[in-house]
Amino acid sequence: MKNKLLKILLCFSLMIGGMALSSYRYHDSNLGFALELPEGWEIGQAPNDKTVVMLSPMEGEDDPFRENMNVIVTELDADISLQDLFNLNVNNAKMMLPSFEAIAVEPLEISGAPAMKLIYSFEIEGTTLKNIVYILLKGRTMYTITFSCLEQRFDEFRPAFETIGSSFQLP
Repeated sequence: MKNKLLKILLCFSLMIGGMALSSYRYHDSNLGFALELPEGWEIGQAPNDKTVVMLSPMEGEDDPFRENMNVIVTELDADISLQDLFNLNVNNAKMMLPSFEAIAVEPLEISGAPAMKLIYSFEIEGTTLKNIVYILLKGRTMYTITFSCLEQRFDEFRPAFETIGSSFQLP
């Protein structure tokens, strides 16, 4: 009963566009950013020291996909405009993901840095994922923030993804 009530409250908080019932501040001093994560999200195994992976809580033993986000920090060798950097990333995604479909693109600002937001979907091994990616450029440092979930759950998780994204802070 208690778990059912918590799931109902979590779903309700996501539907109204807020974070989960509570959140906590994650700060990465090595990569130079901070953000708010919903309570229960955990830091996962990163493939390298320039990436942070964050995972949503398991929703049961039969949970087919853990919603997740990652932040990748890339030091660029040369000056490049945000638009050119964004176009390169989209073109790379199209080459790597044959089923890539851009759904929406929006310029914005996050933590005082110019950014681009892309919503896209793609299929992998018979499963369609829908993602939000933010690409921020501060000087020669690119911050790529990607949120992933199953396509059919996107509307449920989108408010939390966007709240986390808007909480992203640079020093």
